Amino acid sequence: MRIDVLIFGGGVAGLWLLDELVRSGYSAVLVESRALGAGQTVASQGILHGGLKYTLKGAFNNAAKEISQMPARWAEHLRGERKPDLSRVVMRSGYCHLWRTGSLSSRVGMVGARVGLAVKPIALEQSDWPEWLKHGAGEVYRLDEQVVSPPSLVRELAVPHLARTVHAPEPVKWIVAGEDVKSVRIGGVTFDPACVVLCAGEGNEALRNQLGKPSSLMQRRPRQMVLVHSTSGRNLQWVNGHCTDTSRTRLTITSDRDSMGRVVWQIGGAPSEDGPDWPPRKLIEHTSREVRACLPGVDLTGCEWATYHVNIAESATPTGLKPDGVFALREGNLVTAWPTKLALVPVMVERVMGMLDQPQPSSLEAHRQPELERALTQLPRPAFADPPWETISQWMTCP
Repeated sequence: MRIDVLIFGGGVAGLWLLDELVRSGYSAVLVESRALGAGQTVASQGILHGGLKYTLKGAFNNAAKEISQMPARWAEHLRGERKPDLSRVVMRSGYCHLWRTGSLSSRVGMVGARVGLAVKPIALEQSDWPEWLKHGAGEVYRLDEQVVSPPSLVRELAVPHLARTVHAPEPVKWIVAGEDVKSVRIGGVTFDPACVVLCAGEGNEALRNQLGKPSSLMQRRPRQMVLVHSTSGRNLQWVNGHCTDTSRTRLTITSDRDSMGRVVWQIGGAPSEDGPDWPPRKLIEHTSREVRACLPGVDLTGCEWATYHVNIAESATPTGLKPDGVFALREGNLVTAWPTKLALVPVMVERVMGMLDQPQPSSLEAHRQPELERALTQLPRPAFADPPWETISQWMTCP
């Protein structure tokens, strides 16, 4: 079965690429080994960053400039003014709050954010502070970085193209000649792709191993995220924002609702980076103290806590630190790509599209399409991944 592009990875990066390919006239199929959005996508906090972490460290470089443009770019998609139309994606918030504690180091970090960000923080009068920051000791800003629901984003990208998505839980069978992938057998269907794109996040490593490509192209940065919800008949307040402290985000908190309608916080920032190997209770107790220090007016009585692990997979750097931006490499007819951050997915897709050969003439596409559609009906479709708070069986209390 001749096709233009075979994509591996059903997160936001792969689904966005599939949408772009189909709209550009390519015949394309996406393969997912687990569920759509599984892994980094649904584990993420959904913040469309504009470069806060770069500016806190004083890094006003090309990478910071590139990501600084992304909130405005995403806003066009979220308003339906640019394809893909994401106007039905569930928004957790149209902006983040940015605040600091009363410490000197926190004040220094805030100065960096105010100087370096393209989306400038807007200082709020104390009367306009959200209720959960009324007892804070520092400054409070509004930062126009959108916060989206990752599961909703996955659905909006996937639903128009579900007929072109394939579930392949078992290793596929490759035929390779030199640097080129000649054919890929999935179930009872053999695809002969003009190009193969790996954008499966952490899964790229195993795929490259199957193809005999060096896995040293990828690195992992482990994180252990913290979740908290209330069980006392009242909800936590709706919080989306960052508490800064010197060159780090001391806490990043985002909010969503679980299947029972309760507000759930995802807590990242410094605790998730410092405690990937900590026992869950130790990390929860530490994070609880940090939340109380950064949000002194918030009542956490009657809350339950849990953690989950996620590996941030990206292109390897000599130092092991986060790469500056997106990565895409073509080897023969194989492209391997990582967006590095959710906000940079549109940039990654543009980079990959620039590496592809032009699609077949429309006359050939018209003849090929019915055969491709018939072949795809023989293969199963992937399900959608649940957010992490729906998959945790054991929650714990914290003193």
